[in-house]
Amino acid sequence: MNILFWSHGKSFTIENMARSLKAEDESLSMDLVQNRSDRVEQSPDGPFRDVYDLRSLDKWGKLGHLPSLLSGLSSHWEYALEACSLQQSPRRLSMIGGLLMAGRVMNERLRSKNYDLIQFSFPFHLSDIVPFFGFQAKCPIVIHFWGSDLFRVANLEKLSAQKRLVKRAQHVIAATPEMKAIIQYKYGLETAPKVKRLRIGSDDEIYQRIEEGDPSTAPISASEDKIVIQIGYNASRLNQHSDIIERLGNCSLSERHDLHFVLPMTYNGGENYIQTIRSTAERNLCNFTILEDFLPESALAALRSRTDIVINTPLTDALNSAMTEALYAGSIVINGSWLPYKDLQRHGFSYTTVDDLSGVPNTLARIIDKDVHSLREKLAHENRGVREYASWSRLAAQWVSFYRSIAC
Repeated sequence: MNILFWSHGKSFTIENMARSLKAEDESLSMDLVQNRSDRVEQSPDGPFRDVYDLRSLDKWGKLGHLPSLLSGLSSHWEYALEACSLQQSPRRLSMIGGLLMAGRVMNERLRSKNYDLIQFSFPFHLSDIVPFFGFQAKCPIVIHFWGSDLFRVANLEKLSAQKRLVKRAQHVIAATPEMKAIIQYKYGLETAPKVKRLRIGSDDEIYQRIEEGDPSTAPISASEDKIVIQIGYNASRLNQHSDIIERLGNCSLSERHDLHFVLPMTYNGGENYIQTIRSTAERNLCNFTILEDFLPESALAALRSRTDIVINTPLTDALNSAMTEALYAGSIVINGSWLPYKDLQRHGFSYTTVDDLSGVPNTLARIIDKDVHSLREKLAHENRGVREYASWSRLAAQWVSFYRSIAC
């Protein structure tokens, strides 16, 4: 079965997914069209047969290629004019024509591939979506929403493009019932029969490493007697780091020397934001570590094992793997009640919630006043099933079965 992935999603996530699918079914042949600076590199032992880069086609977006621009626009005037109207800028015709032409060029490159299905993962950026309109597919199209590509799109031009994309597709994948409801709300009730529930998994090796890992090797300078508290899971502003840290600084917790706060900022953020958070932490917290370098799996597993409490209150999230890994490690997880995690509750996994950030200090204080070590042992036992729920070793078979049921 030949599959084309068209994705702007994080390179390590899409590559890990492809490796897991390949491990489940060695007969799969997968190509990737990508548009990221942190690109997946083609290699003999990698999961992708061929890797193509949309960024190499950005020349088509320049006015010097006027014939190409007009050719790109020729079959998509309705969309182009709508986009220009939404942005109130005729200059959008240049960009849109170039992107459409890039899609047509990619179409010519892949004409002989004969794919059985095409999966568009993480349809968030116009620079990925618009070229896809210029790409002619003769097989089923699957749109795979990851979370932020659905929750964090309010721009009218992006919404319009996503709606066209969903309308064109035969199948749409969402991780949770809440995501399915949002898809229907945004793009129409007629999308309901298209939506299939499937989740992105975590590498099973991380759970095994957590099981066997040594917490003392975690990449933080916290003595064994300190309670380790993680805030957020990456460097995105949507984790609300500043607000949380300042609220902690305004209560007695800021004076507790037995607490050590960890802020993982290894991806999804810029240096200026990280420096702002560092300054905020210096003013409000006694002990903290900011992690900036990408962590190898052994260090990540050690961090999960060493972390006692996790504050996970992003504005939106589908189901980040850092949180499910923390559950498996027995960490006491504080989730925002607004997050679409009810499927975890339906499976009997245990965590604490807050209704807004004002509840974080009191909730944290109540947890710290308990026997944290004993509570972690109890939660590790209760949440042991999260490995089966969230790992690729179980989920990959569901994806392959779905692909085989729809492939042309």
